[in-house]
Amino acid sequence: MTGLCGIVGGKRPDVCGRQLEIMLSSMRDEDFHRSGTFRQEEIGLYAGWTCHPGSFADGLPVANETGDVLALVAGEIFPSPDEVSGLKKAGHAFEGSGPDYLVHSYEELGPAFVGRLNGWFHGLLFDRRKGTGYLFNDRFGMRRLFVHEEDGQMFFAAQAKAILAALPATRDFDPSGLSEYLACGCTLGARSLFKGIEVLPGGTLWTFGRRGPEKRALYFDRREWEDQPRLEPDRYAEDMRALMPPVIRAYGGRRLPLAVSLTGGIDTRLVMSCLDLRPGDTPCYTFGSMYRDTFDVSLARRIAHRCGQDHSSIVLGREFLQDFRPGLDAACLRSDGCLSLSGAAYLHVNRLARRIAPIRLTGNFGSELLRGVRTFKSQKPKVPFYDPAIAPHLEAARRTFEGLAAVDPISFSLFFQAPNLGYGLLSVEESQLVMRTPFLDNELAKLAYRGPRSYAAGLDLSVAVIRDNRPELLDIPTDFGYLGRGGRLVRSVRKAHHQALFRGEYLASHGMPRSVALLIKLAPWLSPEKLLLGRHKYHHFRTWVRRELAVDIRDVLLAGPDFPSCLDRRSVEGMLEAHLAGRDNFLDEIEKALTVVLDHRLLFHPAADRPGADPC
Repeated sequence: MTGLCGIVGGKRPDVCGRQLEIMLSSMRDEDFHRSGTFRQEEIGLYAGWTCHPGSFADGLPVANETGDVLALVAGEIFPSPDEVSGLKKAGHAFEGSGPDYLVHSYEELGPAFVGRLNGWFHGLLFDRRKGTGYLFNDRFGMRRLFVHEEDGQMFFAAQAKAILAALPATRDFDPSGLSEYLACGCTLGARSLFKGIEVLPGGTLWTFGRRGPEKRALYFDRREWEDQPRLEPDRYAEDMRALMPPVIRAYGGRRLPLAVSLTGGIDTRLVMSCLDLRPGDTPCYTFGSMYRDTFDVSLARRIAHRCGQDHSSIVLGREFLQDFRPGLDAACLRSDGCLSLSGAAYLHVNRLARRIAPIRLTGNFGSELLRGVRTFKSQKPKVPFYDPAIAPHLEAARRTFEGLAAVDPISFSLFFQAPNLGYGLLSVEESQLVMRTPFLDNELAKLAYRGPRSYAAGLDLSVAVIRDNRPELLDIPTDFGYLGRGGRLVRSVRKAHHQALFRGEYLASHGMPRSVALLIKLAPWLSPEKLLLGRHKYHHFRTWVRRELAVDIRDVLLAGPDFPSCLDRRSVEGMLEAHLAGRDNFLDEIEKALTVVLDHRLLFHPAADRPGADPC
């Protein structure tokens, strides 16, 4: 993920300069990334950034007309039309499409300016007149900032790997963070995977000066939204139908070429229905399977053509499998040590997507915001492939998760599921593209809290917005069989058919129960893979790990003596062999073990630290 890194309260310019360059170098994931540095040695501030060329954050730092206020920012900010108008009336030369907005908003409002910022971002603003700086992030925490403090200095970075690279003493797992990862697929709250490194909460505003951080505060509390009065259903629907189109059009604005990552579901067609589209000006693409066109591909193609746009299928296939090993390492590094198998797939398809356009507009988090869909869960691994000392931490992780899951369902999705479970994937995606979704817009999210909490209401609302703007898209069914032409019976049969195939594919691949795995091992001709794979999913790791990738997976997990002490080598080997032999399905456990092993080798023992080794 592109972003900022730096040191606050730095004491020795020569040492801090080297540390900053190490941090920045670790975050330059791709040759096309742009980067730079900013220093105020008199107060011990050293900062750097990486960004996509031509993106919102390109051209840093930005300053006011006198050069007294300077700002660095990562991500994108979407000021409202009223804010733009107000800044122009105040005499600011607002360009309307870049981070100059930050310094002018600060001049108008002071530190309170962060409360107006809308988007996914983190930033650093420095006021030379006061000798004061501000470190901040978006209210969801989607654009992460990691921090580590030692000897009166604070190190911060968009990715923890930057701090690991500069400070060898942090290169170890935090037992509680590791346990949360094993139980939940991510860390929770302020915890990171790594010793002594924390995650700043969303809505952070830290003030610092010559002696480092002076005030640690939050400028936003989600209870501001949770405590709003509910609207009557009709009024809520009316307000949402009025708000969604202009919000979606704002996210469809383009400094750079933009493409829509289109699926067969409801959320991306809602986005398409609200965009101002001219024939052929907004390419669309869908990630597809090597075995057949998924429902997503076939339906998205129809949606794109109905809207007068070109459509491409980006297939995860033979090229990916042939280049898997280097892709696996790259995925671990770009996901900040959070992903391995799935990360390699996401990295491959997003690299191909960049060839179409550097901005990727999605419908991500629409189902969570509008229909309460949850994909975030806590579950102990099927087998204890970890050191026994971790077991008590796993139980604590389960209790922590249960506490989070008890909050308002929208808050759970927006403030826990999206920034925590989604962090690794977003890091991979953002290494290749500028990612956007309108469904985490501040105003849209704020209004969603005032509506009913039911799936039916959310689906009806989405359908109403599509009907208002492009009703012809309702004639095309979704990947789960909703909508489409035909009477009640036809729709019911179609819905049952699509959902049966989805469930069948899951049970034939990622979620295959042990009993089914054993049955297919005894009677291979019963395997439903050829019939089901590629109906809904575009990656098929249960099958690939057993076949095309078996040698690579075994080599990564078990070759060589350098094995992390937090895992039980014998259990990992037994788990892998049972999966490869088809006696059981340990795909989730294998991915987590792979990720831990890669973290140990690539992040704790980077190539630059090995005598005679080439850098990663």
